[in-house]
This record gives sequence, C-alpha cells and structure tokens, in this order.
Amino acid sequence: MRYLLLTTLFLSACGRESSPTVPPGEITTEMAGYIDVFTELAREHGVTVSQQLYSAEILDSKDWQEFLKEKSQPETVRGLCIVIINPPKKRSFPGYKKEPIEIFRYVTVKRLHHRPAQKALIFHELGHCLLNMAHSQSGIMSQVSQPVNDEAALSEIMDEFFQSYKTKE
Repeated sequence: MRYLLLTTLFLSACGRESSPTVPPGEITTEMAGYIDVFTELAREHGVTVSQQLYSAEILDSKDWQEFLKEKSQPETVRGLCIVIINPPKKRSFPGYKKEPIEIFRYVTVKRLHHRPAQKALIFHELGHCLLNMAHSQSGIMSQVSQPVNDEAALSEIMDEFFQSYKTKE
C-alpha cells in the first residue's frame, strides 16, 4: 500500500556519545528486517556491507525520551549510531568472538508512524554504522530529513545514496 502523506521537514540529528558504556547487545526481529533490506539494496548497487551490528532497536516515544536523557542527547535527535572501539571495561558477551580490536556498533532509532520515513531514518543510521558514512548536505545522510512521501521516493533517495557511496570508495 502506498502512502500519499507528506512528511514534514524536521531536524533529525544524530547523537554521539563521548564515553559510552557497553550495554548488552541484541538485534530485534523488526530491525533485522530493515537491516536485511538495507544489505540487499547495497548488494544490488554493488556495495558490500562488511561491518556488523551488535545491537539494533526501535524505541517507542516514552522509551525514546528516557534513552535520550540517559545518553544526554537533545530532543531533536531521532536516531543514534554508536561505535565503540575497545571498550574500557573487559566484559564477556554471549556470541561475540573476542578479537584483538573489539568494535561494537549500536543503532537505536525512534519509532515513526509513517513507514517510508521510518525506513529513511533507519537507513540513515545504518549508513553511519555499516558503511561509515558521514553527514552530507543532501540525501539520506543529511541531518535535515527530506520529505519521504512513499516507497518510490525512498527508492530514489537510496539509489542516489549508493551511487554517492561508490564514488567515495
């Protein structure tokens, strides 16, 4: 089903945490579906996703507000990609093979009710965490969210994103 709603522009800042602690990792089933779509889109565009996430989740409004307070992030933040290299405390995590350099990648986003806008937000954060992309002036990696009217508009934005990524490789 296509949505013909027009998403209003809003600031979608990505937060960064200066001295993070390492929470337990889990990729929710809902986020796994989005990650699979992102990875498949990347493959179709000739982009290999070699990074792995340790945790990925979508939080409802109340939990999102608590998460922002805990991370000392402003209310304008809609998603976070946190990358932790060699966490200060040595801990054992189930299913995680200890490597000489430990890298933990976490994606957490706020739940949006407009599906194409939700996918755009998640894909933005996955661009940071899985492809090490920085913010750009336009497109999916912009800090100011573009209106995402429907899946066709999102598809165009993602085509541009992967083309841009390939030129930076």
